[in-house]
Amino acid sequence: MYCPKCGKESTEDDNFCISCGEELSSYKNMENLHNINVKSNPDYGNKISKGDMSHSHSRKPVENSEIQLASLGSRIAAYIIDTVLVFVLVVLVLSVLAMYFTDDSYNLLAYLVYALVFFGYFILLEGPLGKGRTIGKRTLKLRVVKKDQSMIGYGASFGRNILRLIDGLFFYIIGMILISDSDLNQRLGDRAADTIVIKENDYENKSRPPTSLGYS
Repeated sequence: MYCPKCGKESTEDDNFCISCGEELSSYKNMENLHNINVKSNPDYGNKISKGDMSHSHSRKPVENSEIQLASLGSRIAAYIIDTVLVFVLVVLVLSVLAMYFTDDSYNLLAYLVYALVFFGYFILLEGPLGKGRTIGKRTLKLRVVKKDQSMIGYGASFGRNILRLIDGLFFYIIGMILISDSDLNQRLGDRAADTIVIKENDYENKSRPPTSLGYS
């Protein structure tokens, strides 16, 4: 289990945290009670709604998991910022490559560079490198996390972003419809990767996950 105070992982036999000395026995009893309730009631602790995520199945301990889902408007604004940045990066890369490639090969290269920069940008920054935050999401104070509030890995980030090919159809109308129709504001990529987008202030100030998770 993880110490609720400092986030240090301890073994099941430890009665006190090896890092901060916090007593763990009471938390173990709470975990046992939670496990019993889950077995007797499959829906126990599994109900999460917009603006009310006060009881979640977090694999990492949090002090208070009342977090707020990001609105559709804020996600659109963050995406616009990210798209502009990706476009600038692509232009810079292509301006350098233009000196070494002919016109025929340059056109194909331009599409390849755009795809690599676009997907690479989102996959890396929404993964562990950016800790769930692209520059646009940082600006709007948003973060992508798993539904259990843990940081997403590169596998989930890849799945979430590769499905932009579907969510982004018709200028993201598909994604916006799916978000509006979801209780957790999830587009197709979110549903496939089991992720949600939340407000950074709520996550930082209310949840405060342990520093060992690598959140800033």
